[in-house]
Amino acid sequence: MSEQIVFKNPPIEELVFGVQFNTNILNSHIIYEIVKSKENEFPIIEDHPALPSIIEKTNTVRITNSTRQHLINKNGNKLIQLQGDRVLFNWKQNNNEEYPQYESVFKEFCVILNEINSIKNILDSINQLEIVYLDHIKVKDFGNDNYRINDIFTFGNIPYELNHLQFDYSIPLDNLNGNVIVRTNSATHNETNEKLIIINTTIRGMYEPPMNMEQWFEEAHSQIRKIFLETTTNNAKKIWKQQ
Repeated sequence: MSEQIVFKNPPIEELVFGVQFNTNILNSHIIYEIVKSKENEFPIIEDHPALPSIIEKTNTVRITNSTRQHLINKNGNKLIQLQGDRVLFNWKQNNNEEYPQYESVFKEFCVILNEINSIKNILDSINQLEIVYLDHIKVKDFGNDNYRINDIFTFGNIPYELNHLQFDYSIPLDNLNGNVIVRTNSATHNETNEKLIIINTTIRGMYEPPMNMEQWFEEAHSQIRKIFLETTTNNAKKIWKQQ
């Protein structure tokens, strides 16, 4: 079973949990209160352009935002994102630290949501959930100078070294009221110049009571694991030290 599989060195660069609201429920005053309540844990504050409203359900009004606040912890490996219609929590790889596992990051996300809910009732306004895994696969780990995708992926049959690759696909997930979107592209690390394959796997789904939020995220997490395990080779799993 996929739930029993653990990698000692998984290529996970970032894990994101998020909720979206049916209106701009977080105004500037509420966001200020949240920032003040978290300033000891997340003392670094940055302003960023707002994320676009992406809805997995047709005939749904899209909400416009102008700004987004980043609250970053001292180590730089945790990030809270706040804008009028969204709250997101990121765990980010930093200095090759050990991946803390899904359960630990999800638990912290739930604590943050409940703390925000004590300032402003947000839980009753959630209309969409999302989870994102960002993987950075190092080409050099496979003994290659360029991209030989047959060494890494089980789909397709391209027996050539590639200079560049980019492909996207999506799969409907009726049990999660949404879709999984997988985007894969080649890249070069800004600091080390290492060649990478970046995989962004996102599941978004509409949230409707009496749906259980924890169960939705657990099922979404299982779906992402299943796709990852089915689309990567046994050789890749050995390199990531499957246990």
